[in-house]
Amino acid sequence: MSNPPGIATAIALTFAAVVINFFTMGPAVILLNIGLIAALIAWLTTGEDWREPHRLIPPLFVASIVVQTLHFVAEYRGRLYETLPPLFGLEPIGATRFAIFNGAWLMLFAAAAVGVYLGHRLALLMVWFMALLGCIGNALFHGWLATKSGSYTPDVVTALFNLPIGIFLIALLTGPQGRDDLERSPAP
Repeated sequence: MSNPPGIATAIALTFAAVVINFFTMGPAVILLNIGLIAALIAWLTTGEDWREPHRLIPPLFVASIVVQTLHFVAEYRGRLYETLPPLFGLEPIGATRFAIFNGAWLMLFAAAAVGVYLGHRLALLMVWFMALLGCIGNALFHGWLATKSGSYTPDVVTALFNLPIGIFLIALLTGPQGRDDLERSPAP
């Protein structure tokens, strides 16, 4: 199996993100950092020939960013920065720090979306991260939180909107690259 272009850069960026996340937010972001490492592993091990990604990946990634932005707003309005950390024995996170942290991630996702549209393979690392953690992991986590608390919150709905997008992104990232399976017509 050939290595993807930018392997050293991908490893360095993932390591830097893990360190920055930890020093910025502390132990509250342990799952986020695990998601980053899982995305790196998926990016490194998926696809043997690293052909052009499926044409639906860029618009689905942008859709997931839009939903993630709505999700962040729901988390912020629901004051998740105050209620979530104590569930894990941690101090609440300040509103400003929570907003800056999430805003920075949204900007990274937007930059990666440009990279995906321009065909930069390294940008797919962020697609993996969004699919695994932003879409699927977030939906499962917020579903668990709602079940644990026994109450509905708007962040559950926005997290669930991203679940099918994440599943579809992973199917496209792991499927046959470089051909449009969705538009193939059956043989006559």
